[in-house]
Amino acid sequence: MMNELLTGILSALSEKVVFQNVLYTSVLVAVIVLARWIALRFLRRRLKDRVSFRHWKLNTGYLAALVFVMIALPLWLPSLQGIAAIIGIFGAGILIVNKEILMNISGWFYVVVRKPFEVGNRIGILDLYGDVIDIRLMDFTIIETAHPKLGGQSTGRVVHIPNSALLTQPLSNASKEFAFNWNEIRVPVTLKSDWQKALAIIESIASEKLERISVDDERLKRSEDLYLIKFNRVRPIVYVEYRGGAVLLTIRHLCEPKNRRILTDQIWREILLRFATENDIYLHEHFSSGE
Repeated sequence: MMNELLTGILSALSEKVVFQNVLYTSVLVAVIVLARWIALRFLRRRLKDRVSFRHWKLNTGYLAALVFVMIALPLWLPSLQGIAAIIGIFGAGILIVNKEILMNISGWFYVVVRKPFEVGNRIGILDLYGDVIDIRLMDFTIIETAHPKLGGQSTGRVVHIPNSALLTQPLSNASKEFAFNWNEIRVPVTLKSDWQKALAIIESIASEKLERISVDDERLKRSEDLYLIKFNRVRPIVYVEYRGGAVLLTIRHLCEPKNRRILTDQIWREILLRFATENDIYLHEHFSSGE
């Protein structure tokens, strides 16, 4: 079989066939490059966002390369049988050697088809958190942020993650399917405090500082249409419980993931200022939630 394959390839490399294949390949390259150029000019006029245009520019490049290979390969091999024979002989070795590369490409197809995230989304994977800034054939790039419990502020580090991780690791997206995250701010006061007065103060602060989100908000409706994510109560609420020797007042509210640190800062500043004017409200200095 190998001898027949080599004989077929040599016969295909005759001078006439080579000239025809070179001519056809050159025309093919010119057509593909021209079609991509026209498509990019059209997209440049339609897309105002530079990030979206860059995303399309990369994807059209991958598509152009794939089309070229699919059309040009049969021209330079004597028949599809030759292709099948080569794949059968070398396929297993190629799969073993290039396993990670093939998984990365598969991960890229997963991103293109399933769209688990887009550029600009805040995601979490492999114990890393960050905002997606680029998606490529072999990997995607995030600008790292701290853990959400630590504020979610940017660390300034750029992290490249192989696409293969998407096929084996859980992925969280904090800003695509559901535009909001639930945030909780815990305020512990001592048993000697007038916790009812503290509760009233905190409810007043939450009403003043937090965004008023209704069940008719378009961002919530979009989430409901996509994944049936629906909440009966979306207004801020303050829960009361006794834990760790303190009366724990917990503000629970919806916020956009990138505003979480700012809102927490504003609310705590106001709480400290208001409590400082009261003689019967004391923060618990040694509170531990036990988590």
